Amino acid sequence: MSDSVAAIALVISLVALIVALLQVIQQYTATADGFRRCQASVVGDWAALTKRRFRMSELRFETVFAVPVIFLKNSTRETAPFHGRAIITIDGTAESIRGTLMSHAVDASPPSSEPAPGETTAIETAAPNFVRRPLPSLWKMNNRIKPSSKRQSEFGAMSTDNDLVSWNHLLATLQLSERTFANHINSGFKPDLEPAIQISNRSWDFVPPEVVRPYAVTTAGDIAIIVQRLGMSWKKFNPGEGLLRAEGNNCLITSTVVRSLGILISFSSDSHLIKDYEVHKNYYVPSWHASMLGFGLVPRGDISPRLYNGPHPHDAFPVGDSALFDYYLKSYCRLSTSENTKPEHLRPQALSVASEFVALVAPVLRMRNSQITRILRPAPNIGNEVFSSQSCLEAFRKNLVLLQTRLSPTRDICTAVLGDVLKKCDEILLHSDWDEVWKAPQRIDFNGASQSLLDIIHDACDWGTKTLITCLHFNELLRLHLAELFALRDESPAILSTSDQDDVLMDLYFDRVLPTILKTSLVKRSITIDWVLMVFRGLCWYSLHRFKHKFAPVDEQYFESKQPIYIG
Repeated sequence: MSDSVAAIALVISLVALIVALLQVIQQYTATADGFRRCQASVVGDWAALTKRRFRMSELRFETVFAVPVIFLKNSTRETAPFHGRAIITIDGTAESIRGTLMSHAVDASPPSSEPAPGETTAIETAAPNFVRRPLPSLWKMNNRIKPSSKRQSEFGAMSTDNDLVSWNHLLATLQLSERTFANHINSGFKPDLEPAIQISNRSWDFVPPEVVRPYAVTTAGDIAIIVQRLGMSWKKFNPGEGLLRAEGNNCLITSTVVRSLGILISFSSDSHLIKDYEVHKNYYVPSWHASMLGFGLVPRGDISPRLYNGPHPHDAFPVGDSALFDYYLKSYCRLSTSENTKPEHLRPQALSVASEFVALVAPVLRMRNSQITRILRPAPNIGNEVFSSQSCLEAFRKNLVLLQTRLSPTRDICTAVLGDVLKKCDEILLHSDWDEVWKAPQRIDFNGASQSLLDIIHDACDWGTKTLITCLHFNELLRLHLAELFALRDESPAILSTSDQDDVLMDLYFDRVLPTILKTSLVKRSITIDWVLMVFRGLCWYSLHRFKHKFAPVDEQYFESKQPIYIG
């Protein structure tokens, strides 16, 4: 009897000891604040990079987690936030989807074979300290298309009402967008500017109490461009006051200010409503120079003049403020600036001197080996649907033939150069993919123009630029040309009263602008060559680019801004 009582007492004691030990363990593990907020239902497969770390000095556990730092990778210079840390490019490939731990949200095509034992993947290279499982297990986890947990499966279907952090949706949307576009480009094409991430290791100890979920990090300059790449437009972009809002392409961004952190934005999208052709049509030239247009800046080229004293901080023309840039152009042309620019002169119906200036001197933004011709509209009075010479190549050729006929008896270098320009015009206009109705390459509005035709136009534009670089009086020639365009702008109502504006505008170019320029020059034949080359180059530039309509640029001060923006 006593043995039975002793045995029961021993069992009870052991149970009490186990319960006490479990309570102690629970109390210690409970000290890991934020651990439950880093689980799969909140951060998706990024939960695999979360762990508890015991701090012996404080006798408690600390939650350590990983989040992406989203930025734009430039192939021509270093832009990564962390020097020497691995970079995972967001390009829509299976390796990129697995590397960014987006397999739970984006269907990644399975690889031909699993990596060999000991072989490292992108995520392991980027965050070696956080991979706590053997490689095959992590590989299988990243290859799963199903959500990581039952809870995530229940709530993962609705992007607007679930526990997932919004940067998870942003990464997934970027992957889908880049993959969709990759299906429409040549295999040899490599963008100059691509979204990418680096892994940032963080401790929940330093997360502000107002923040309840892990947040990703980016910068004001990068998020402005990334959002534009998704086909969205900024309705409000004022980080100084904490106001950020963007809409478009079935996506939405809103912001709030966290007092102890900064600006926290939220991204949401209806990915099932995003159409492939919309992604393809809205994709613009992926280069750093082309991205400047989204800030109302036009990059300077090899033949670009200086409009004012001192260089611009970004070596660009600030065209975003139409009235101010009009003032700069008038000052450059030595015209009176005492009167403010009239509002009607900045409307699409008026001859746009700014639009002409951009085409004449801006560098070619279209990239070789690519059909991408869409660019952002830096100002309302620049680009398509603005009255300018953008569709006048055929009318230019007709007037060029007449000019060559008048000069042909001399048989000098002037007529020879004009003949070369005429041949290049014919190569473009007689190409089978030139649209005679729209007076532009076919399907250029949808990034679908013939690459062979675009290459011909690109070569012609580069040829004109190379020749004009050697022109000693180009600056004066441009100034006189623009001054005469300002005079024509005042008469634009009379020009617009005609039915064929292209022919009338080119007739005025050859019958009024050129003779006026020749009156002020002693080297008339040289001026004629350079003027024809300048106008021809501008027409080719327009034929290589298509501006995105209904787009409002953000303030130029935020270009390359490193102000941190947090994504909740």
